[in-house]
Amino acid sequence: MLEYSGLWLNAVSIGGDNQWYFIGAGMVQRVSCVALYDGAWFVVRNGILDSDYNGIVEYGGAVFTVVNGQLYAA
Repeated sequence: MLEYSGLWLNAVSIGGDNQWYFIGAGMVQRVSCVALYDGAWFVVRNGILDSDYNGIVEYGGAVFTVVNGQLYAA
């Protein structure tokens, strides 16, 4: 059995809450980090994509601008 890791949308169409969750080893991971999804990086707070966050983040020795939770080169 393959276990998914990464960002996962708990879509309303399948009875979900329409939140993006950070999944690791097939389970929601309640961590705060940056996560790669579809070639872009995103801010995750307590296991949920923080799409309300705007500001700056330092990651991997570089500084990024964050717009609606997505990282962009500063």
